[in-house]
Amino acid sequence: AVSLTMNEIKHSLFDPFNLVVSVRKSMCSGHILSNCFVKVKVSQCYLHIGPNHIYVMETIKNNLKELISEIAPSAQHDEETSFNQLEVVTDNEMENEDNSEQHYQDDLRAGAFQFLDSVADKDLEPAPYQVVFNNTTLTWRYPQSRTLSKVVIFPVPFMEASEFSVDNNEKVECELLFWSETLQSFVVYQNFQLSESNVIHLDLPMIRDRKACSSSHSWQVRLNKLADQVFITPQALISVLKVDSYSSPKLLPDSQISASISSLKIVFHNHLHHAGKKLTNEFEDLALDSHFPLDQIVFKVCFSPLSLGASIWPEEKPSQLMQCSMKT
Repeated sequence: AVSLTMNEIKHSLFDPFNLVVSVRKSMCSGHILSNCFVKVKVSQCYLHIGPNHIYVMETIKNNLKELISEIAPSAQHDEETSFNQLEVVTDNEMENEDNSEQHYQDDLRAGAFQFLDSVADKDLEPAPYQVVFNNTTLTWRYPQSRTLSKVVIFPVPFMEASEFSVDNNEKVECELLFWSETLQSFVVYQNFQLSESNVIHLDLPMIRDRKACSSSHSWQVRLNKLADQVFITPQALISVLKVDSYSSPKLLPDSQISASISSLKIVFHNHLHHAGKKLTNEFEDLALDSHFPLDQIVFKVCFSPLSLGASIWPEEKPSQLMQCSMKT
């Protein structure tokens, strides 16, 4: 449990909960936060928020700012020194970086992948260079983390061949997803619709835009919405799906933090211990009932379950790029 005290009045911030933290850290790296992977598992947790909580946390934040400002000059000097050292890059190092980047074309149809059906085993996960079909999904896995540089979907017949389907405008809604290591689930990357007559080019982020593009070992296409007269299976998408991919060490995060909470309940309070007793404006002639509780619960919000994730990449400048995600 965690409590905050204000003028000898104690307020509970976190009720008791179980916490499991696992940390994997490479000791070869210089910075304490580099090459660090943290996983946090929390059982049912209650978080209390109110005016007094916010006031105390603002006070703590201001005190920390003052403390950091006192030690900032020496830290800034060390940071500038390390940055100047990082600026020196030899031609051999640049050549190695270029060699580590790989572009791949037409991954699924080039013949390197093995196709498996998961009818017997619904929990079957693909191994590297395997494609697994489910009732509404096709999932493939690369031997290393890649981002998709180009996805083209060629026309595919999916309507019933009958006189009723000539003028029918039925559509098949699909999703392109990637596996998130921090959230431990598939996350939607793009939405698109299948067409019987048009070639579809997905508008994917630039491969060097680490703020927008995502990199993963496993990717998936899901048939999200099928009309009554639509007849199509995930196996039919292989012949019309052209996927180009790109791999580079720069796509891999330097550090990752993930948190899974079985149930998070946020309780909002109204506090009248130090403020709010005197009404203002048109209510200044009125007074609160003396029996009105000083600490009153206003409402509650529950997230069950809740997953949080953050990935951090080193930047060329003395700063870092962080990508955050949440799923509930």
